[in-house]
Amino acid sequence: MGSRLYCAAFLAISGLLFAFNHEWIWPLLFLVVGLFPHIKSLIYHKSWINMLSHVLIGFLFFLFGSYFIQQHQTMLTGSETTFQGSVETLPKLTASQRDWSFQLLLDKGEKIQVFYPYDKVTDQPVNLFDTCHFKASLDQPPSSKNPYSFDYKHYLSTQNIHWIARIPPGFLYCEQANDSLLVKITSLREQGMDKLAQKNDPETSALMTALVFGDRSFMNEERVDQYQQLGILHLLAVSGLHVGLITAACFALLYRIGFTREISSLIVFCLLPVYMIIAGGAPSVIRASFMCMIFLLVVRFKWKVRAVDVVAAIALFLLLVNPLYLYHLGFQLSFLTSFALLLSSSLFQRVSAIQVILTVTGIAQFVTLPLTLYHFYELSLFTLPMNLFFIPFISFWILPLAFLTVLLPPMLSNLTYWIASKSLVLVGELLSLASSPSWSVLTFGQPSSRMMMLMVGSVIASMILFEKKRKLQSGLLISLVFSLQWLSPYLNENATVTMLDVGQGDAHVIELPYRRGVYVIDTGGVIQWGERFEQDIRESTGPGKNVLEPFLKGKGIRSIDRLILSHGHIDHIGETCYISSKFRIKKALYPKGEMYPDEAKSRIQCLINDGVPLVFSEKGMSWQEGDDWFYVLHPEGQEDKENDQSIVLLASLNEVTFLFTGDLEEAGEKKVLNNFPNLKVDVLKVAHHGSNTSTHDPFIGQVTPAIGLISAGENNRFGHPHMETLQKLENMEIEVFRTDEQGAVTIEVKKSGDIVVKTQK
Repeated sequence: MGSRLYCAAFLAISGLLFAFNHEWIWPLLFLVVGLFPHIKSLIYHKSWINMLSHVLIGFLFFLFGSYFIQQHQTMLTGSETTFQGSVETLPKLTASQRDWSFQLLLDKGEKIQVFYPYDKVTDQPVNLFDTCHFKASLDQPPSSKNPYSFDYKHYLSTQNIHWIARIPPGFLYCEQANDSLLVKITSLREQGMDKLAQKNDPETSALMTALVFGDRSFMNEERVDQYQQLGILHLLAVSGLHVGLITAACFALLYRIGFTREISSLIVFCLLPVYMIIAGGAPSVIRASFMCMIFLLVVRFKWKVRAVDVVAAIALFLLLVNPLYLYHLGFQLSFLTSFALLLSSSLFQRVSAIQVILTVTGIAQFVTLPLTLYHFYELSLFTLPMNLFFIPFISFWILPLAFLTVLLPPMLSNLTYWIASKSLVLVGELLSLASSPSWSVLTFGQPSSRMMMLMVGSVIASMILFEKKRKLQSGLLISLVFSLQWLSPYLNENATVTMLDVGQGDAHVIELPYRRGVYVIDTGGVIQWGERFEQDIRESTGPGKNVLEPFLKGKGIRSIDRLILSHGHIDHIGETCYISSKFRIKKALYPKGEMYPDEAKSRIQCLINDGVPLVFSEKGMSWQEGDDWFYVLHPEGQEDKENDQSIVLLASLNEVTFLFTGDLEEAGEKKVLNNFPNLKVDVLKVAHHGSNTSTHDPFIGQVTPAIGLISAGENNRFGHPHMETLQKLENMEIEVFRTDEQGAVTIEVKKSGDIVVKTQK
């Protein structure tokens, strides 16, 4: 029957998930997977020993997880201002280039995330393991304000960090750490990274740094997105293949220069823990290094162990060291892929080398499909061919050149660097070319927990069927389940309106029943005071990239039927060019007028360049999709002020009426009332972020909504929404939802006309 230690690993994961108060579906899944081989074997064997021992391991991990959570609660209150501790991570510049960011372990044993202002004159403020004294204010990490957006609070919590410290300039004093072995190794790592950083090709240097030192923070964000889209992002991490190649190369070199096999194995065995530190110490690095170390021991002492049990033992060890590794994507992908490949080893027998490469790549991509969709929402049709090309290219060409560049003296390292740089020029073009066609990317959206469970079950069942030569049934099963995820929005009879939190701006997404249409009303945008708006308008560091794109992809939205730009202010249309470059837009609406702001002209030009049909909207325009209809109430086209030129859109979704008002002010409201004196709505998008220049008594008294939506930035400089406006809404007993306090607001309109409102906070 064998030890089946992998069952113990599954039961340990189940125990930890139960301890972490995770939703029941995942711990239950791992419990079933961990018990199933034992229950199956009991039909033929009457031994309970293995099963009971593994269940005991699961229970012990449950107790350990509960203890870990209790012991790692924060000891800080948030009122502390003076601190002392040691630097745990290398300082890195934030995306805004305004602050250094690093983690610090306080003397009390708690880790915090530290931000210190960036000074262009001086070098980085701290070094790894420095002991620092400083004064700072503590804040809790912000949680995600929008569905599918990056959750910084959750990210830090998986590293057991509960607080952010912001140090004012001049309030940080650090002492250099003692010259220990660990400090020397990390110093070598820093020197190697500095050597690469001083080279003349930033992209080649960044890739080499990722491959040798496990740090991809220096890579161009657009290039990382391309690797991610094409399903080859794993190549930027130090993987098991990389560690295996390095181990084999070191062993072969030592043996060739005269060392015996035994001595060569011993030297490599001792060097692997050093390499773990140099390569960044990520879970995938630790797993691969331990696997190589155990392999060397097995060969040396001729032990009989199963590779799958070795992987399970390493997983158990890492979870004992840090149970929060469970939430690291690298840990999940690394062990899942290793486990699947080892269990599928029979497929590699009696086949050619090319078939082995194809099978390994195919299995690795196949078993990680559910995780890929959950985290990235989409798949590329080029994933398999790109992996077949890039795995050998990176592993057998760029990786050796990267190590030679780091290890060789300047003259020779310049040569290897030049060769790598020239090789990557054409490869960069290939990446750009392969990631550019929109048809090559299949956007499935983020699966729900139940759908994830169904996907995982279908992947397991398909692998079993495939191994039993029932390839047709295997393909049909997996196609059916993934088609269900693809088609699920088209089976939903409800309509949804989401007011996204884009800071001080507007962005609403309307999803019609049965996915008959997707409308985006405004895109948000960042006003950069004192700078020109026209700089890099197709790029985004604001709500286009961080809010709208992940939301639309997370929802499985592949195209936008109508992009409705309410008027020409940056906080409403600033991300138009970025969204147009990422999604197919079937039609765009912009208010008819006599004058257009410069910032609006550039956004309109982007739409024209992308071939988007543009309609200048005015009062009286209407359309219908099924039983849902839309009517433009405003503008007339002769308005003087940009705000009063806003498109005012009346929508009926499952017989519930919505009024979207842009930044309409008093003069515009009067026009709307004069033209539509009997106007009544159920839900009102309160105009101009709740400013007192809008929502006047006659207007709000006429439309009498039950719900008011206000999109405004938290602590914005304009003071929106104004208390005067809030008081009016309260006096009329209108239920108000605000992005500055509640994050994104989703209104689901049932087929029956009932309304369900959900907020992100």
